[in-house]
Amino acid sequence: LLRSAGYAVLRSGGAAVAVRFGMHGGGHGHPDKLNIVTFGAGRLWGLDPGSINYGVPLHREWYRSTIAHNTVSVDERMQAGVDGTLEQWSAANGATVFAASTREAYPGVSLRRTLKLAENQLEDHFTCSAQTQHTYDWAFHAAGRFSSSLALEPRAAPLGAANGYQHIERISEARTDADWWARWEAGNARLTLRMKGAPGTEVFSGVAPGKNPTERIPLVIVRRRASETAFEALHQIEER
Repeated sequence: LLRSAGYAVLRSGGAAVAVRFGMHGGGHGHPDKLNIVTFGAGRLWGLDPGSINYGVPLHREWYRSTIAHNTVSVDERMQAGVDGTLEQWSAANGATVFAASTREAYPGVSLRRTLKLAENQLEDHFTCSAQTQHTYDWAFHAAGRFSSSLALEPRAAPLGAANGYQHIERISEARTDADWWARWEAGNARLTLRMKGAPGTEVFSGVAPGKNPTERIPLVIVRRRASETAFEALHQIEER
């Protein structure tokens, strides 16, 4: 736990998870509070796109966008550059537990993420709450062959025209109230993301720029329209 810098790394024998929760970082900081990056089976899974030359328009339009990171965007807008608050940190009995929140990334919206890592499994609970209805987009990016239990159908329209959404390509979509999964496979390793169902869930898959702007990295976005919701995911990393 790097408390002052606002970073934490959860480690186990089978995986590691880095999470950014605290200090914003000034002009070089990205609006990605509660973003996670995951590693296991010898591979990086949850991908942070990093940065490219500041003078390239794609740097501002994608690499600095909230939707380019593994966190929640609200109303298709970018988070404000704010600090977060650590709420829990413990490592005992083979498991590491972390929780942090921010109430300033979006006006009137509280975001809280709780993570529990044990062996090769990460329990990921992200709650969003407000007094009024918002559109919450939970995003996850990873390299590899993408598949899903959902019957995703091609979408003709873009997801959005600004704040990074305009750079998401080859979009497919589905609606579900039930549990479902998404999977990324690379070499002899795979990550399965198992999501708990909730009424009115929309799921989008697509590709977007990676650390190299010429790359196209698969992503999934889970969308809910509500005043309050909880995204409950189980990340399972395995060697085949």
